[in-house]
Amino acid sequence: MKELSYTKNTIFLISAGIFSQIFGAVQKIVLANYLKEEGMAAYQSAICVYSVFLTLAVSGIPFALTRIISREGDNDKAFSALSFALKIMCVLGAVFSLMMYLTRDFFSLAMKESGASLAIAALSPSVFAVSVGAVFKSCFEGHSNMFPCSVSQVAEALLKLILSYLLTSFLCVFHIKYAAAGGALAVTAGEIFATAILFLFFVPFIRRVKSAKKSNVRVEILSYALPFALYSLTLSSLDLLENAVIRNGLLAIRFTEGSAYRLAGEYRAYTSVFDSLCVSKRLTQAGASWLYGAFFGYAQTVIRFFSGLLRILCVSFFPLAARNFAKG
Repeated sequence: MKELSYTKNTIFLISAGIFSQIFGAVQKIVLANYLKEEGMAAYQSAICVYSVFLTLAVSGIPFALTRIISREGDNDKAFSALSFALKIMCVLGAVFSLMMYLTRDFFSLAMKESGASLAIAALSPSVFAVSVGAVFKSCFEGHSNMFPCSVSQVAEALLKLILSYLLTSFLCVFHIKYAAAGGALAVTAGEIFATAILFLFFVPFIRRVKSAKKSNVRVEILSYALPFALYSLTLSSLDLLENAVIRNGLLAIRFTEGSAYRLAGEYRAYTSVFDSLCVSKRLTQAGASWLYGAFFGYAQTVIRFFSGLLRILCVSFFPLAARNFAKG
């Protein structure tokens, strides 16, 4: 594969990241417009579960594969590592996709969000798609050619935006939980599409992967992958735990009579979920879900947009430095 210059790779990654961030922000606005607070609560709960299973499936293998390919180039050891990584990621992706689907009801009940079950089911195939796509992406990162990754990233974000509008606008007339599942299905479709694009760029490597002589790279890959896997799993588990803590914390609040009347009066024009607050002095499950959805649907969209742009500039340089770092 032709290695691109550091400058070209940087331009590709930053451009793709900025476009993806903009498309992603607009997608969140579309989702919030059609899902409202209740639907965003179900959607965000499903995303938290998805993050945990995706971390378990992907582990740190792509990082290890990028480093090996960066160091070895186009020799048999690199393609042997690529072959091993592709096999194990297919297996892990399939296993954790199935586990996510089978445990959808358990997690929706644990997070006090029964409407999230369908959204979790709609997201489950995405675990397999991302796991396989991560191997292709690592191959291009290891060869310092970020063009395929950039193309797939922008195409994925654009398709998610389009499908989020089409699916949520159509399904919201039936029930909000179906609309949330439609938003989740848009994510799955976007990930599958991105993996398909990466596969098209990967086709020229297939013969080399099949003909590569076996090399003892398994221990090396797993030794690099384990620390990354533990780190990523910890972060995604904390997100899931944060979700549960926030939801249960909202349900545990005891309002004074004055604060209950103020909250109910302030939002009476938008929703009826706080009507019982003045009597019970506690939020119902619907009320807690409404507040949770408002936070992630509106506030977090604005908060994360600008920090996301800064993060793009930071992470764009990491894969580009891998090849030179591997050479010392």
